[in-house]
Amino acid sequence: MLKIIRASERGYSSYPWMKSYHTFSFGNYVDKRNMHFGKLRLLNDDYVRPGQGFDFHTHQNMEIISIPLDGTIAFKDKDENEILTEVNDVQIMSAGSGIIHTEYNKSDDIEVNFIKIWIYPHQRNIEPRYSHMRFNIDNRKNQLQCIVSPEKEDNALWINQQAYLYWTELEKDNSVEIKRRHEGSGIFVYVIDGNISMLDNEFAKRDSVGICDIETINVKALDNSFLLIIEVPLVE
Repeated sequence: MLKIIRASERGYSSYPWMKSYHTFSFGNYVDKRNMHFGKLRLLNDDYVRPGQGFDFHTHQNMEIISIPLDGTIAFKDKDENEILTEVNDVQIMSAGSGIIHTEYNKSDDIEVNFIKIWIYPHQRNIEPRYSHMRFNIDNRKNQLQCIVSPEKEDNALWINQQAYLYWTELEKDNSVEIKRRHEGSGIFVYVIDGNISMLDNEFAKRDSVGICDIETINVKALDNSFLLIIEVPLVE
């Protein structure tokens, strides 16, 4: 019912230009018991050094979400179109039939920390697309704010999958209720910062838990906390 991944249990990669912590198997970190959570394939906690970044590379048939926590991450395609994504922004890229791009730290003196998420798509080989949105942080104070959704009425970034992403900032002793929207989906909770109590367990900064077969979950903040919540189909 619960798939708990503590911050200390994550994989780790280090390069001259960045370091990355891997919640699921990625790169040189391989754990066959921890490849994904349903359609959620990857959740990396990346730190990119000033003026550094990823060279041009190709993605296909993956929904890729980037959430900066510190600094500004820049994305550029092969036609030199550039998108800047800052704190309180979210970007999604539907790689579809194939896209070539680079992503890098725009600053010469500030390290960028951002969350990178991969979700398997519902429909394959669609036309590639970028989408970007800035969110009002007041709307996540002690409540869930939807940031990614397949439903247009959610006023969130559209995703090519029956998946939903929310974030919330809970003040100490406040609670929020997470309700699963679709049968057959699971809920994945990632503690960006703080400490929470949930399902008779406590979770600290960068801990995460995948939850199956529970429709409603109550989360209480033991300290001021910042959470990311992901609902994804569990079907392989």
